[in-house]
Amino acid sequence: MRKTGWNVIVVDWALWAKVISYESAVNSAYSISLLFGQWLLDAVSKAYTSPDQVQLVGFSIGAHMAGIAAKHLQPRGKVAKIFGNDSTHTPQ
Repeated sequence: MRKTGWNVIVVDWALWAKVISYESAVNSAYSISLLFGQWLLDAVSKAYTSPDQVQLVGFSIGAHMAGIAAKHLQPRGKVAKIFGNDSTHTPQ
């Protein structure tokens, strides 16, 4: 089966993930998630896509980042899917 019309956006936050402590990595991840969430919201606002066409995939802390970014879209609707692979426990 062939599908067309897909866009893939990769958020490479490796530079900010290479910090001394896990807590610093989590803080960086949260900030980057908010920026990505705002970017998604802008894309939806400009009618480039709709939330029900967005699928997010994250690994480890990236799984939490996907959820945070998706939450940013909630005023416009829910994302279609979030795939969290090996999600980590983040301290409250």
